[in-house]
Amino acid sequence: LGSTDQQTSQRFFTEGIGFRVSDEVPGLAAFMRCSTDHHNVLVQQAPVSFLHHTAWQVDDIDEIGRGAKAMLETDP
Repeated sequence: LGSTDQQTSQRFFTEGIGFRVSDEVPGLAAFMRCSTDHHNVLVQQAPVSFLHHTAWQVDDIDEIGRGAKAMLETDP
């Protein structure tokens, strides 16, 4: 996630909803987790707020196709 106030966003994730910092470049970026994975979210300083990307763990590649089909049927 890009944030115009990285430190406040980091505090939201850590103090607000219990994420832990995995790695950090103080004041610029923080990899944070809510599981045993290295990170579930990265919050980085940016000129505008934005969502960079998402990732999904699935059992097989066909789940990606079924998900895409369902989204297109709901909102073409």
